[in-house]
Amino acid sequence: MSPTATELLARMPGQKPHWLLGWRGNLIQFNQDPLGNVEKLRQRYGNIFLFVHGGNPPLNSTLPNVHQTVFALGPEYNQRVLSDTNLFYNSILLGTEGTEFWRLGRGLLNMNGEKHRQQRRLMMPAFQKSRIDGYVPLMVETTRQMLQRWQVGERRDLKAEMRDLTMRIASRAFFGLDVDPQEGGLATEIDEWLRLSGTLGVMFFRYRIPFTPFHRFLQASKKLEEKLQAMIAAKRAAGAEQGDVLSQLIHTCDEDGSRMSEDELIGQANLLFLAGHETTANALTWTLFLLSQHPRIMARLYDELTGTLHGADPTANDLPKLTYLDHVIKESMRLLPPVPFLARTAMAHTTLGPYEIPERTEVALSPYVTHHMPEIWPNAKHFTPERWESCDPTAYEYLPFGAGSRMCIGAGFATVEIKVVLSMILQAFRLELAPNSRVDRYVNITLSAKHGLPMILHSQDRSFEKNNTSWRGNLREMVEFPAV
Repeated sequence: MSPTATELLARMPGQKPHWLLGWRGNLIQFNQDPLGNVEKLRQRYGNIFLFVHGGNPPLNSTLPNVHQTVFALGPEYNQRVLSDTNLFYNSILLGTEGTEFWRLGRGLLNMNGEKHRQQRRLMMPAFQKSRIDGYVPLMVETTRQMLQRWQVGERRDLKAEMRDLTMRIASRAFFGLDVDPQEGGLATEIDEWLRLSGTLGVMFFRYRIPFTPFHRFLQASKKLEEKLQAMIAAKRAAGAEQGDVLSQLIHTCDEDGSRMSEDELIGQANLLFLAGHETTANALTWTLFLLSQHPRIMARLYDELTGTLHGADPTANDLPKLTYLDHVIKESMRLLPPVPFLARTAMAHTTLGPYEIPERTEVALSPYVTHHMPEIWPNAKHFTPERWESCDPTAYEYLPFGAGSRMCIGAGFATVEIKVVLSMILQAFRLELAPNSRVDRYVNITLSAKHGLPMILHSQDRSFEKNNTSWRGNLREMVEFPAV
């Protein structure tokens, strides 16, 4: 008689259920600090382990009948899982087909099989290099507008500033809308929809009762979908491409002449916007923070920027010349990857390493853990852009944008945007962390600064050695900083 799924998974190392709360206790403890906890579990159990013995609902998957979560950490498992998209599926962001909010959570990020391949073919032309280069003036103009509001001596929350900036760039590039996030509008409504979707009341109390979080979420979903439908209808009525990504998706045909349906356009537009600004904002925030704490690196980068750009705004032709800037960004996303966890579901019985994995088992991977493995990355906790002058990691050793055929389609757009924004900010201001700040990590799909990132704006005097502010927080567990 073949072993059951429970018996197969029982052979793996892993946590015992919480003595009082069962798997719920393990989940509560894990969610308090996912990165800190996965490191502790890895030290105890190795690179592959069961989240908790006895069963747990999936940490991420919304596919039906998924049981248990297995953590599989490191490049071997990254390659095994991410390269086999026919076996390991992603899942929709929320809910099941037919719900009011199903269309809003269904995009390229979580499609599978032939549907994913067909939709990716339709979207690829919008993210070709020539198209991305065409958005550089838009990125420059939007960043310049932000910098014109900044004043020397001010204290600014860089997390909030980068979020507003990337939201404006995404609104203009993806939708053709020039909006101020402070004034509301479509971009703010998409952000609010995502915030509501992650609340405990929406996830665990899905009853249509007035004034509950779930009821408010349904209302927000209906309102957002109506706005996206109206925008799509207006762009179709215009009869020609208008330069933004959504307009291109509306008018792009597949090999057989088919186009995206309205349902597909709604999901793709919503998730493109969310993925296109949140992760980029966090990458910018962390890079600016790391540079503020490493004066030698900041001085070398500043010299490259001024030596190449001479104080001018960057063009698409300038960006390939900024080699050290490229190394700084790569190293920042190695140390603090914008998305520290990935998850897939095994759709058939298979093996991972020495263990059998039953059908419908969730498998959790971690770019963050992979990026901090000392056997791959010497001095893994050090911020060392120079390592990129000689290192050549595989796609599964370095994966800030994922890997394989499901690698983030917007990776090129995000990288160009980060380069443009950094080159403009760093030529204009010297940024110093506000005294006695607390810098803690926070993980909710993306890795962000829990309490924001307050910075003092100085004129750009190249006096980076003056950035010696003392600060505290658990980010020191992730990065080793030079002595003040």
